[in-house]
Amino acid sequence: PLEAVAHQRGWPVVVFARTRKRVVRATSAGIGAVAMATGSYALGRRHGRANARRPLGGRLSLRSS
Repeated sequence: PLEAVAHQRGWPVVVFARTRKRVVRATSAGIGAVAMATGSYALGRRHGRANARRPLGGRLSLRSS
């Protein structure tokens, strides 16, 4: 086979499927990280707005009745 001849002669053998898989994996990881960051930001913002509307002390009452 051609690959064996290439190895005998010291030629580099490039398997393009490996490169494509590496690119797809890196792209997927990047998209996942951006999605998680966006979701975390949105949840934090929502949580912050909800807490800003609540009076100080939250739901707990420190006074005894």
